[in-house]
Amino acid sequence: MLIPTYATPKTDKILQIYSFKTKEGLLYNDMITPWQKVIMETILTRKAPDGSGKNRIHIMAHTRYGKSLAVGAAVAVRASSCSEPWVILAGTKEQAQIIMDHVIQFVTNDPLMRSMLVQSADNIIKDQKKRTYITFANGGSVRAFTTGPDGDAVMGQGCKNVIQDESALVSDNANSKVERMLGDDPHDNFLVKIGNPFNNNHFKQAYKNENYFHINIDYRVGLHEGRLTEQFLAERRSQPNFSVLYENLFPDDEAADQHGYLPLITQATLERAMIDGDSVQKVGTPLGGADPADGGSNEAVICKRWMNVAEIVLRTTEMDSVSFATPVAHETRDCFQVGIDVVGVGSGTYNTLKYQQGTKERMIPVRSGEPVPKDIEDRDLYKNLRAYIFWQVKTWLESGGRLVRSEVWKGLLDVRYKTSVDGKIQIISKDELKKYYQVDDLGVPDALSLTFAPRRKVYTAKGPVGGVNPLGGAV
Repeated sequence: MLIPTYATPKTDKILQIYSFKTKEGLLYNDMITPWQKVIMETILTRKAPDGSGKNRIHIMAHTRYGKSLAVGAAVAVRASSCSEPWVILAGTKEQAQIIMDHVIQFVTNDPLMRSMLVQSADNIIKDQKKRTYITFANGGSVRAFTTGPDGDAVMGQGCKNVIQDESALVSDNANSKVERMLGDDPHDNFLVKIGNPFNNNHFKQAYKNENYFHINIDYRVGLHEGRLTEQFLAERRSQPNFSVLYENLFPDDEAADQHGYLPLITQATLERAMIDGDSVQKVGTPLGGADPADGGSNEAVICKRWMNVAEIVLRTTEMDSVSFATPVAHETRDCFQVGIDVVGVGSGTYNTLKYQQGTKERMIPVRSGEPVPKDIEDRDLYKNLRAYIFWQVKTWLESGGRLVRSEVWKGLLDVRYKTSVDGKIQIISKDELKKYYQVDDLGVPDALSLTFAPRRKVYTAKGPVGGVNPLGGAV
């Protein structure tokens, strides 16, 4: 349903009375889209716009659609004109503050709403602490809360109007405590769940619940309303979570396990990638990945990856991290660069190599827990560098990358990921992998992922060269 069939009389009237000025100085009244008006109507009337009278609203909209603007505008009007409290909740403080900041923006810039504020508008704007709770002369209020991982932050709190943003990222346990807040007025309460379908939890249950009025704004609506273009979508399709962020599709029920993790690489992808080594011509300059070990039961692994194929060139449990430096230097001498895990025992390998002239220039230290470098596109999609380089493995294999046939690659099936509470791709930690799945070592997957370490640049008189080739080789 690209065009709404619901009337929005309350919203149409409000848009004639109030001026909603965005932080960019634009008038939202002139920009609002048909489905954004439906979102506003549900909040302004505190019920579904289809005549059912439902007081439970479930909203999914493609990312960057502008749902927060619509919600912020409606909450600002409702709280400033009615004697009722409103609460905006999310898993993190930053997420909860998004809608709250829109509320403050609209309230402090419209003369009528501004006149109803108890606090000084200037003080609210300047004082960050005051931006989580605003009150109005008529008794209305808006407060922003973070639920935290378990919802303990909202225990003891109550409110009959609750907006739960990024709802799928709020745990089931935390959500149960959020919904308890509505008990302050069991006969007259209103709940809105907003988000993208990251997880199969309470947000999906609400999606299937007939007691909710459902608004589902996917990329097709975005194209129709001019919020998206075909070119932009084509660029996004290869990025993480396209089905979640633009198609509004929940993960398959069978895909996620009881701990919420999904397999990074499927069995079908792995089998499709396997190829006999003598049947493929390796293309381009190889990139290396070295995952040192402590000389115990875990393997030290060296991987080489060309544009089209990757191969494990060494696996051993018989070398400590310092001794491992010698085969790394020898086996990767034709590589443009070599990513080395330098966290923990890996520092011994890297520190040995970084003093060897002619070798050190190729060695790239990788600290997987660090943020993704600022020059990486879409860096904010990933929890850390480890998530980024493993996602490059997934993308490369699903785009046709091949693996020289070997049983050792089955370790890729042990790598799992999920969406963190702040909406980022997160790879399972080694501690959780051991605790939940009894997997002690990811040497082979780690070595392959290290071939995707962000590229070094080589400087010449004409400036920097090198960088990323879309096919995975050095340029």
